[in-house]
Amino acid sequence: ENYNGDGFMIYPHNVIEEVRMNNDIAEVIGEDVTLKPQSGGYVGLCPFHHEKTPSFRVNSREQYFHCFGCGESGDVISYIMKSRNFDFTDAVKHLADRVHYPLPEAGMSGDYKKAAEERQTIYDINKKTARLFYENLQGRDGYFARQYLDNRRISGKIRGIYGLGYASYKSGTVVEFLKKAGYSEEIILKSGLASEKNGRLYDKFFNRLMFPIIDIHGRIIGFGGRVLDDGKPKYLNSPETPVFNKSSNLYSINLAVKEKTRELILVEGYMDVITLYQAGFRNVVAALGTSFNSNHTKLLKKYADRVILLFDSDEAGVKAVLRTIPVLLKSGIEVKVLQVTDAKDPDEYIKKFGSAAFGGLLKTAVSHIDFRLNLEKKNKNLNNMDEKVGYVKSAAEVLSTIDNEMERDLYAKRLAEETGVSVGSINTELEKQKTLENIPERKKMPPKTKNGEKIGLESAKKGIINIISYNTFVYDKISAVFKPEFLNDGVLEKLWDIIVENINKNSAVYPAEIINYFEKPEERDRVMKILTTKQRFESKTALEKNVNDYIKTISEAYYSDRINKEKDINTVKNLLADKRKLPKLYVKL
Repeated sequence: ENYNGDGFMIYPHNVIEEVRMNNDIAEVIGEDVTLKPQSGGYVGLCPFHHEKTPSFRVNSREQYFHCFGCGESGDVISYIMKSRNFDFTDAVKHLADRVHYPLPEAGMSGDYKKAAEERQTIYDINKKTARLFYENLQGRDGYFARQYLDNRRISGKIRGIYGLGYASYKSGTVVEFLKKAGYSEEIILKSGLASEKNGRLYDKFFNRLMFPIIDIHGRIIGFGGRVLDDGKPKYLNSPETPVFNKSSNLYSINLAVKEKTRELILVEGYMDVITLYQAGFRNVVAALGTSFNSNHTKLLKKYADRVILLFDSDEAGVKAVLRTIPVLLKSGIEVKVLQVTDAKDPDEYIKKFGSAAFGGLLKTAVSHIDFRLNLEKKNKNLNNMDEKVGYVKSAAEVLSTIDNEMERDLYAKRLAEETGVSVGSINTELEKQKTLENIPERKKMPPKTKNGEKIGLESAKKGIINIISYNTFVYDKISAVFKPEFLNDGVLEKLWDIIVENINKNSAVYPAEIINYFEKPEERDRVMKILTTKQRFESKTALEKNVNDYIKTISEAYYSDRINKEKDINTVKNLLADKRKLPKLYVKL
């Protein structure tokens, strides 16, 4: 199959559009939700949040839905993604199957086809090898592996769910098994199940408890193996292969997403995951032997709005939490932290106190801010003047990372009550953390005003796109002074180009059609919200004023960002000159 870098099947846009048009949104949603006709569309109880009064509307003419209660919106593909917890590819396939539309699996380029066939072969190899490992665990050679699982109280049912197995201590078992199954040495080596030395293949895993690693589509993409003696390393994972990238996958994600909670528990290791799953906490995942990174968050973001970090409370665990927090925050995920008390890890806690007690403990997870503040306060004597000052300074550094002004103020007041230091002094310390923002020509954009209200940069970007979508004549007026790169945002620049292409074709902008140029759920949601909230203006004068406010806000931010990053002094001078012209810029509509 032909996939892009994020794991989505690449279908031509015209194919996606045909699938969408062949699936009437009211009919598809009507299979799940009782809809009643109203004002040229339909209304019903929202399937995405609990409500007693219907606020979920389906627009039949423009083929999109919107809930005025929770804000969810999208087209028919978005609905299937949200309601079934599917990714874009699976949603398209589901809708194509519904109307018996043949998707173009064939006809791909030779290179893509060859790579797709190779990946499929490796999936088959992994599946057969996982079965071999599973059978080994049940046999005579798997005695010590079974004993380990018995000691950890892992039931037979859970062993089956996770496909746990055993890699034999007899060298060459896997290689010989795969050769007999008809696979070449070349593809066995590419699968990561063997390594080569002096022209000979050797098993990658032997005498280890084996954990198949399964992706979101249920395919076995690799393995993790734990030693059963004093060998090193304690855990060994498959190397990078055409189907396995440990930085883009998470252990047990295939099971966790079935819970549809939009909250995931992130733990350190495979056994932590399995223990929690067995105890009834099934929205749990772990990284695959590598530090948590931005690629992991791309996967998490698709299925979670909140992540609870549950790592060991030793020094290494704390450091891991502190490394992970900023990576998650950057993606907009809410982060909480839970530290197990009276036990070294979740497994020991559950064995001591039971699943119900752990469920109660889970509710005590604190925000990442509270976790960091507690760390700063740990072992500090607040009755000692120097230690109190040190704590306030370090706490202020933590608070300065909070973007929400109200939340920051509440924490500052709490810190003042806790230490006896005035709120004013704490705010002064907070300001010191932002000295870089006071460098001339490198300040953050001051908000503009519109009818006495603040216009943020993001609002300005959304506003100008929304305006050209519904007032296409505006584009001709502003195209001479406004370029899409001023948006400084890949998704919005792509959206701008698509809208302009429609304008040039003299075609109306239909949200349900436009969003199918975007595959990622967060991008589709963002685009749909921009396009379905039409701005209304009392007069052409009001429209003109807003257009100019938006253009200046966006342009100033663009030039400030370029000036801030540019290293060449002559380029900086040219950018400064262009930026200084902006106050005089005015577009007459």
